[in-house]
Amino acid sequence: MTEVKEFKENLKEKIFSEDEDFQYTSSEEENLEKDYFGEEEEESESEEGVWEDSESGEDSLRDKHKTVPAWINDKKPKKVLEIKKKKLIYRFDRYQFKTNFNIKILKKIEKFVVVVDTMNNVYLLQEKKVIKSFKIERFRVDDVVGFNNKIYLINGKCGFLKEIDEDLEIDNVEKKITRNMRKGYSFGNEEVHDESGLDNPFLYILGDTTVVLNKNLNCLSEFHDKFLSLEKFNNKIVALSSSGDVLLLSQDLKLEKKLVFDEGSSFTDLYSSENHLVINSLNSILFLDSNFRIVKDVLHLKNPVKNIVHLHDHFFCFSSAKGGLKILDKNLNFNNTFPKKKIRLPEISKIVKDSEGIYLSSHRDLHYLKIEYKN
Repeated sequence: MTEVKEFKENLKEKIFSEDEDFQYTSSEEENLEKDYFGEEEEESESEEGVWEDSESGEDSLRDKHKTVPAWINDKKPKKVLEIKKKKLIYRFDRYQFKTNFNIKILKKIEKFVVVVDTMNNVYLLQEKKVIKSFKIERFRVDDVVGFNNKIYLINGKCGFLKEIDEDLEIDNVEKKITRNMRKGYSFGNEEVHDESGLDNPFLYILGDTTVVLNKNLNCLSEFHDKFLSLEKFNNKIVALSSSGDVLLLSQDLKLEKKLVFDEGSSFTDLYSSENHLVINSLNSILFLDSNFRIVKDVLHLKNPVKNIVHLHDHFFCFSSAKGGLKILDKNLNFNNTFPKKKIRLPEISKIVKDSEGIYLSSHRDLHYLKIEYKN
């Protein structure tokens, strides 16, 4: 009986032991911080029983209890929870680029990362190297947008654009668009029909009014409301109005539906992923599904979230505070595995993602947080 008892205790210990905690590895490369690993668990059930050998060395005892373990009381083995672990792997590369003045605009346009500083110097980066820079005089750059294989610089005061063509030459666009332009949007390669029946990509400019332009920069439609933000979601243009209403529009800005929320007056911006529309506010974040119903409401944030990106099935939400990062997984649950004590994020002003990670600007510096998602 003593041997049976020892066998049972050893077997229980092997089956129910926890084998992995948070872990990280290090790298010795110059100017790079370490690689750190945070784990996220996905659970599934298996109908199969589990058997692991005892270390007793008693073959007869092992054979006996392998087939009919008395301590199971002759019942069918219970379902065993299988744990499949995926790892978010972080690598933080500091000081990819440094400007002479604070960074005010950071965008990813086609193959370029576009950086604009407070003195309206424009830098085009490719593979983390400056390919070309422009010193813009007597033209305040309020936003940058990619459209029709060109990069457009928006000036809200004068109502005109500048364009950088495929040869990286800059020129003026001799068309007045709208007053007090603030933002520009172009949603990928989506195409719609204008009244002539021709397929054209659309460029949206937010100012005192919101205008939609075709590839020749001719105005096709105008919406007489001041929008704070636009987003493309579920084949709709979603607009956040200055009054806090969320409007669903056709791609040529025809109003289809208005969504009204109690906290609308505090809304600041819109974001989206394939499955969720995200509405950011001063102290909360709303997540809506494809039917525009609220499925998650993150309330009472200590620091207001300034920037949100979706990457590797996760939402990365950044505040302007040092280390101000919250991560939500694909089920919109908080993932607390980011190693904040090992990777100390600075105060973040702007972010933009590519396929492998996130560019972060802090004052005059541009950093890169590489993120991998592995089994």
